[in-house]
Amino acid sequence: MYVSVDTGGTFTDIVAICSDGRIFLQKVLTSIDNPWKSISMGIKSVMDSCGEREGVIFHASTIATNMLLGQRGLETARSALLITSGFKDLLTIARQNRPRLYDPFFKKPRQLVPDELIYEVNERTLHSGEVVKKVDELEVESYLKDAVAKGAESVAVVFINSYANPLNEDIAASIASKYFRFVIESSRASPSPREYERGSTAVVNAALMPKIHEYLSRLWDELRDMGFANLYVMSSSGGLLEWENAARSPSRIVESGPAAGVVGASIIASLLGIERAIAFDMGGTTAKASSIINGVASLTNEYEVGGESHHGRLVKGSGYPVRGSFIDLAEVSAGGGTVIWRDKAGAIRVGPHSVGSMPGPMCYGLGGDEPTITDANVALGRIPPGYISGGIKLSEELALKGLSRLGDPSLVAAEAIGLANMEMARAIRLVTVERGHDPELFSLIAYGGGGPLHASGVANEIGVRSIVVPPFPGLFSSLGILLSDHIVEVSAFVGAQELTDVLRSLESRALSHASGLGSGRVSLHRFVEARYKGQGWELMVELPGSDDFSLKKIFDEAHERTYGYSLDEDVEAVVAHVIAVAENPLRKDIISRLSGSARTAFFDCRSGYTSVFIDGSREKVPVYCRYSFVEDVGPAVIIDYGSTIFVDKGWRAWRDELGVIRMKRD
Repeated sequence: MYVSVDTGGTFTDIVAICSDGRIFLQKVLTSIDNPWKSISMGIKSVMDSCGEREGVIFHASTIATNMLLGQRGLETARSALLITSGFKDLLTIARQNRPRLYDPFFKKPRQLVPDELIYEVNERTLHSGEVVKKVDELEVESYLKDAVAKGAESVAVVFINSYANPLNEDIAASIASKYFRFVIESSRASPSPREYERGSTAVVNAALMPKIHEYLSRLWDELRDMGFANLYVMSSSGGLLEWENAARSPSRIVESGPAAGVVGASIIASLLGIERAIAFDMGGTTAKASSIINGVASLTNEYEVGGESHHGRLVKGSGYPVRGSFIDLAEVSAGGGTVIWRDKAGAIRVGPHSVGSMPGPMCYGLGGDEPTITDANVALGRIPPGYISGGIKLSEELALKGLSRLGDPSLVAAEAIGLANMEMARAIRLVTVERGHDPELFSLIAYGGGGPLHASGVANEIGVRSIVVPPFPGLFSSLGILLSDHIVEVSAFVGAQELTDVLRSLESRALSHASGLGSGRVSLHRFVEARYKGQGWELMVELPGSDDFSLKKIFDEAHERTYGYSLDEDVEAVVAHVIAVAENPLRKDIISRLSGSARTAFFDCRSGYTSVFIDGSREKVPVYCRYSFVEDVGPAVIIDYGSTIFVDKGWRAWRDELGVIRMKRD
């Protein structure tokens, strides 16, 4: 049995594939105080459904992000920092970015390492890698003893220019390992220039390691007792990591859930022959978008964890910079639980506050007293009366009661839905228009609990003419985990070394790690962060598999595509990366079952008619079950497990042989 678990801010989604090919779905409310309750309850339910007691678990979670956000009960560990003398305030000074330029009351993100646990070490390495002042081992040992006495649980070692030569960091880390179980060196976390970003990456890992290791090891102990053979964790770059590797580098899993959905969307796009696609994921708390070109999602090598976003754009200086591979996502506060309210001028507003899973939208009947986007969809009839989501029967009466406090419930709901669609369209423009792409040439792959509900409205906003709703859209990120490949990523500073020599060394390291995964065929992908000599920032470019290439030519072309021009200057390689991808042997088998086993009735669905508010008036539209129709329909409401598909006026929908819902504008 193969089981994937995606723990989000509102729901925990579980997809199980039994050994006999049957597929079972489970959607339960996430326990904010104790995510164990949600995971254990869901897994035991699908194990009983399959009638099996052994298998493999794949997991994605928001726990790392929530720790950095300071969510109640999920605080980060107490960490110490060893840093080069004279740089004690490195992380406090940061880059002097002010997310809100004219706000005198803006507060920087909380400091992950308290001042009393920051120790200045009298050492020095030049940018050339020459060590001019070796670490004093007795000095380091005295600092570590003090850190132990002050209750530190982990240590980050951040020395200047360690990317060029990690000798001093290695010595300090070796001593630290005698006193601490969790030690991270900045040269290992991010072997690249820029001491602030490298130091922030190391400190984020140190702050997360003890708690993430405890969480994953406890989860693994429980799963092993249940009979599971392996636990894999989704990374932010779209690949699977063994749980021990994820625990050693927790910054790599902060966006694991959203990344899984994008991976699934890229696979669906490839299967359907869609060259340009937009992954559109609307969940209970936020909505996310990512662009996919020729089956490949866009990547970025830096991300601000726990930061604020404004219309989908991460606001620099509002979070903690982390270096690594991340799927390039835009995210907005527009989910099913996003609150609808009126401002002092009487205008309808949407978000950014969300009610989460508890008490949830008013229609859940769990004590929520603020109307939300889900309530608006229920009031408009887009979610039919009596619909059951995550075991909860949604109440139209409660939804109307909450919206009535703001005015005519239908008009308020329609305006709120329009505002939410506009906000989500902004996120999509960030990953298309601002990347030099025309969104009208893309297909929208909509998933998440709310994605299929809002897909046609969002598509109208940005001019998209084609929509795809994959199988199990309400649990699609969880399905995406099962479809993901295993990955191993290694990096190294290039400096004065030959780039090809560095790449060959990295390939050897990556293959040695990947060979132990026991998966299918392994492929290698080579990247380099390069720049024109004299430039302050690098651009990541992909290199061919052979050593017969011109870095200058490749970089010029990439620079031209990105910035619209290139320069007649020499190009230098700064950091090399190699990613080994071990092919997921389950993928073809899982995909082949989607159109067959997926037709099993996972929920009570009845066709009929419902009243939907469209274009200012109520209309009677047909209600279909996802697997009970193939014809051309619209406008219509299509019921699915964990999600509802709304086919708006001007759109037609049909189901293809893969069980995928396709929608086209008339």
